[in-house]
Amino acid sequence: HLTIAVGEDGSGGPRWVVGTDTHPHELRYSDDPTDGQDWISVDIAGDVYGVGWGNGVWISVGQAGELHRSTDGASWTRIDLSATGQNVAGWTNGVIIWDVVTDGAGNWMCCQGANIFGSTDDGATWARIAELDDAGGLNIGAGFTATSMAYTASRWSVYLWAAGPNRTLVCHAAAADTAAWAICTVGGSPPSGQALVGKLARRMAGGGGTVIITYANAISRSTDGGQDWTFTVSTLPRMDANDVATDGQGNWLIVHDAGRISVNTNDGAPGSWAEQSGGQLLFPSNTENIQAVAMNVPLPV
Repeated sequence: HLTIAVGEDGSGGPRWVVGTDTHPHELRYSDDPTDGQDWISVDIAGDVYGVGWGNGVWISVGQAGELHRSTDGASWTRIDLSATGQNVAGWTNGVIIWDVVTDGAGNWMCCQGANIFGSTDDGATWARIAELDDAGGLNIGAGFTATSMAYTASRWSVYLWAAGPNRTLVCHAAAADTAAWAICTVGGSPPSGQALVGKLARRMAGGGGTVIITYANAISRSTDGGQDWTFTVSTLPRMDANDVATDGQGNWLIVHDAGRISVNTNDGAPGSWAEQSGGQLLFPSNTENIQAVAMNVPLPV
């Protein structure tokens, strides 16, 4: 499993949706994952790397530029952004879409390469809204790939990395002006090199104005919606962080290999992370790596 989100089933009831790299069952959903019931599988073709819910709509994104939409988390329809009627400038079929987020009010964003695509009508139609490289006027250089996104405190943020030379950074935009993107600062200064967590980071989450990116045993943390960041190494009890989630009330979880979970109840502050009491989560066959996590609170928070 690669990604998980919580939302509603189309009638106002709770629903959890998991995106996977399992074929043919790329999506799975459950109305109560705590009662031991089976997850129901959905076949859509292509690995799913991001899934989200907001304002009554589910969106999934993933392999080969696949974007799907649902109003209940069970029945999904592909939206081909290269087709007649969409024909979105900058969109490339065959290129992974790494993540998708919403403000919960009908606006969505997803990232492909260094391009950010947005929807203002609950994911029905899309357009390129930003080029986060030299073509967009940010003068950060070429070769950047956006791999994760977050929305909190009326601000969008996206994590990007580039090889040769290795660089990591976050770009952000206020909800009131999504055409005006800016490069983050790290400790008040422009980022240079790998000033944020490692370039292989794939997960970030936002809530209550705080945004966290995690990789290995490190986090990068912003408390102003993604504008200024602090990078802290060796702050997690384990090296193998896979995903991060928050309830927007100062509680954070990071999941690891071997059934381990790191917990923080101090708004994700460095020095406040500890392994969950009780140690490993033991699954029926053995101790498994935990790839994705979500709290029982629909985003955004």
